[in-house]
Amino acid sequence: MMVLTVFGTVAVTAQAVNVQKPLSPLYVVTPPLPNVWGERVWNYQDAEKYASPGATSSADISGRTLTATASAGESTGARVEGESFCAVGVNWYLNPCVNWDAVKSKPVLVTVLLGYKVAGSGSGKAVGDVLLEASHATYTLVHKDTTAASYSVNQPFKVVQFRTTLSQIGVSPGYGYLHVFAGAFANAGIVTSPQSSTQVTVYSVGLQWA
Repeated sequence: MMVLTVFGTVAVTAQAVNVQKPLSPLYVVTPPLPNVWGERVWNYQDAEKYASPGATSSADISGRTLTATASAGESTGARVEGESFCAVGVNWYLNPCVNWDAVKSKPVLVTVLLGYKVAGSGSGKAVGDVLLEASHATYTLVHKDTTAASYSVNQPFKVVQFRTTLSQIGVSPGYGYLHVFAGAFANAGIVTSPQSSTQVTVYSVGLQWA
């Protein structure tokens, strides 16, 4: 299952706190120290999909909204599945003049403001995921799956915060990323066709010294 292989690293459930929705930029990297971050801080966007014959899949990024849907037809003995995922986030670079060893263990606070709708049904496998990938760890924000009946989750606004270090969210010295994913997967069952959809609105992704 591509969703799991793409997202699968160390899974940690992030803690949520409830606050009033602020008017925030989509991405922000704001440590209090001047000239720490280099100019190569940019937004990241990606959408991918896969569907075997008899299945459908779609992935879309429209502004701040990620939408992934997947469905699979009746199983005829062959493997019928659809899957899709989309991601937005920020890739960051430290200023080359900053000593990586001096800051890599400093605590940083990651804050993600988002809302989501996750739904699925069918006697086959229907999975919906909302995940935050930060280099060496994947934080599971929502994971729902069913092999019968259905599921539905609607959370208009949520704040997720966790403390970490630059080395934990870095790919290499001076570089790292924070990406929010929406994923959907459906694998056909014997009786009914499974369907799964995941929609996420990302209000902001923030990184600052804790």
